[in-house]
Amino acid sequence: KKQFNVLYPMEAPLFKLSVLGTTFNISSYEENESIVTTLYDGSVAIEDLNTKGNFQLDTNSRHVYKKSTRVSSIEPVAEGYRWTDKYVLANGEDISTLAKRLERIFNVKISVDSCLIGNCSYTGALYGASLQQILDNMTYVSDIKYSMSESGKFITIEKK
Repeated sequence: KKQFNVLYPMEAPLFKLSVLGTTFNISSYEENESIVTTLYDGSVAIEDLNTKGNFQLDTNSRHVYKKSTRVSSIEPVAEGYRWTDKYVLANGEDISTLAKRLERIFNVKISVDSCLIGNCSYTGALYGASLQQILDNMTYVSDIKYSMSESGKFITIEKK
């Protein structure tokens, strides 16, 4: 049962968060260029442990911390953008970045042919689509093909 009046303190690399009755996501993968905290509803207060800067997130906003520049910003988020709903939004996203995101959403491993990296990007949005539907759409709009293991856990994407 959700308790909207209980404060939950959390820690992520470089940040302390105070979470109050929220739906949120923290993306803090080591290989990513940024640490992103996205708030869908409720309240999140963020303290930067390096600069001691404080940030308050409102509904449908996100805090983006660029690791290379050590700069934080607050950005709006399209309403309804929840990775848990398998909403996939790409805006000029390279195939390797999109594949990494699909791996995390669908709990699979995707191998992308190196000749496609940097030469194949996607813009669009799919809501509630299965992994196969997303991959089928990708093959429809670009010169790629994919194969999937019997278990469905391993996907290979290569040039047609």
